[in-house]
Amino acid sequence: MIELTSPTAKSGRSGKLVLATYLHTILIPPGIAAEDTWNIVFREEDKEGDRTPPPAEPDPDSAAWQKELTLVNVMLFQFSAAIWNPHRIHYDYPYTTGTEAFSRLVIHGPLTAMLLLELVRDNHGDATITSFDMRAKAPMFAIIRSG
Repeated sequence: MIELTSPTAKSGRSGKLVLATYLHTILIPPGIAAEDTWNIVFREEDKEGDRTPPPAEPDPDSAAWQKELTLVNVMLFQFSAAIWNPHRIHYDYPYTTGTEAFSRLVIHGPLTAMLLLELVRDNHGDATITSFDMRAKAPMFAIIRSG
């Protein structure tokens, strides 16, 4: 079950915004199995010439933990379908690099969260995660390898 709560219109430095909270609830007998809350900011479309360049990418070799995955646009498309996210920046490379001016395909925030939790499990398998909070401050890009 997905519930939209408290949509709020605001105005910020980047223009008009809508802040929305989605509550995802997974129900199994006898009750709630899991709840996931997403706080999402929707922005108005950038005007021509107003687009700010993407932030500099951190050096992946400086990370304490690393895991390399092979994600292809079909997998990113399937994840988009599973979470009802139609945004093409996750699976359409020409659109993402042309229209949206990103350097590569953008990995979904929820998929990033799942991958981070897997990284914790891989490095601390005996740990029990009781809660998890994440704020995506910059996009995570799929690395395109040739050959």
